[in-house]
Amino acid sequence: MTGSARPSSEALAELARAGYSSLRQPLAEVSFEVHHMRDEPGYFFREVSTSDNRRFLETLSSSVNGAGLLAGTRTEAVPPKLRVREGGSTTEPAVSFHQHENGNYEFRGSARPNLTFLSESDRRFEALISLDVGPPGPLTLPDGLRVKRLLLEIGQLAADAQAPLLFVQSAAQLPIDESAEDGDGTIPPSSSFAVRFAIALRTPSAKIVLQLAEQLSAYCDKHGYRWWLADTRLGYRTGNWYEIHPAKPPARQQNGVHAGEPIRTILPVTFVGPARVGSTTALLRLLTHFPAVGVVGTSSALLEDLAFVHVQLGLAEVPDGELVHRFGAGESPVDTMSKILKGVSANPPAPITFDTRTYIQERAGDYQTLAGPLLPAVPTMNAERLGIWFSWQMDRAADGLAKPMQALRQALGQVGLAGEELAGGEAPNIEYLVCRDLGNSIIRGRGKLSVPFDVVHARFPRTNVEAGPSTLCVSLEDAWKAELDELPETARVHEVTVAWREHWLGRWAATLV
Repeated sequence: MTGSARPSSEALAELARAGYSSLRQPLAEVSFEVHHMRDEPGYFFREVSTSDNRRFLETLSSSVNGAGLLAGTRTEAVPPKLRVREGGSTTEPAVSFHQHENGNYEFRGSARPNLTFLSESDRRFEALISLDVGPPGPLTLPDGLRVKRLLLEIGQLAADAQAPLLFVQSAAQLPIDESAEDGDGTIPPSSSFAVRFAIALRTPSAKIVLQLAEQLSAYCDKHGYRWWLADTRLGYRTGNWYEIHPAKPPARQQNGVHAGEPIRTILPVTFVGPARVGSTTALLRLLTHFPAVGVVGTSSALLEDLAFVHVQLGLAEVPDGELVHRFGAGESPVDTMSKILKGVSANPPAPITFDTRTYIQERAGDYQTLAGPLLPAVPTMNAERLGIWFSWQMDRAADGLAKPMQALRQALGQVGLAGEELAGGEAPNIEYLVCRDLGNSIIRGRGKLSVPFDVVHARFPRTNVEAGPSTLCVSLEDAWKAELDELPETARVHEVTVAWREHWLGRWAATLV
């Protein structure tokens, strides 16, 4: 370092972290795998516990509207054809593609992580926004456009604060009425028309929290959205919320009928690239230039210093034919998305200004774009399903998620919630899961699965002592622990918790969801 200016403590911390990460991953490349699939029972368990040597480590999974995502990093070495750097020279990353017999898409590739990205923080600004009140109805194109604008507002909040956007999830479960009795019909469905997100506060202060809250409150009041702020008081775990009421009801319905063309087709798209502040905002700005395309679901997270930004694009039309798989490894997301949507939507995109294109190129120009297949929209939000939260901690092992997920599937069978006798709509469904490597050879996972309320009431009736959902969670947790006890000592899994209230999870509840 030269010159008279002294380096800041943040710059020194970034330099130290870059050095440590480079020692841990000297090639500075991460192998990843992304699946876009129909939401079918058993797919997740089958893929994460496959018998080959490719194992998921840090993982993100979600499902809504009949479409699912499974994305994660791998524990194996990067194949030579997928390497970012070969022989000391920089090359464009390659992406391999495979279409399963059932039409699901599988992408494998590698990307450069941002070794200087700092997302760790003991303080977060976390909120949950409901875009709908009153009777549920089918998703429409105006709904998808409202979600897209809300996501852009959230991304802009983080970008203006120069803070990392840690995760975004939609659909999401609304908070449970803590004053209600267990199991009396007041438990909200496992997923609703809502968006949940968290922003890391690098330099937390009451001033920045109030600024973020005031801006978000003004936006929600303007549009009539009901929203909650995560309760950060001592002793309150993740899943405790402070409710804020809207100023006026949303105008989603007209005369009791949901206005607008219904969403008929889902196009899943995942952007993968180095984690950096403002990248999600840039990608959302890009999507706003396609007025005939809404966002009806999203799931974004940071894994191994890579950002995975997944969106379900909703179309009111049914395109002719099937979408040929597309992935952009060497071209800007602007060019890739323009080519993709030109073939699925008759409406032309709005012109992109030079400043907007420059911003997208600076923040996300090196992101890879993985798209397809076209899937029929299957409304699942507000379905009568019980959300069951689960968490675990394990020592890092070569087989990644295989052992705990195999044990969980066997436990579901033992309590009568998995088996060939269950129809697809009755089978348990993993709606959300995230697993992260916290260093020191510790991996922690957290997720939510759903089961129809009818199945819960039939198999776990309420007693004078305990509600049916509580009986189910206790039985599943005991069965899961029993299956894990059979594992060898080299695959230790502990701190296993199952609960239908999120804040009842284990002692590490402050870990990011």
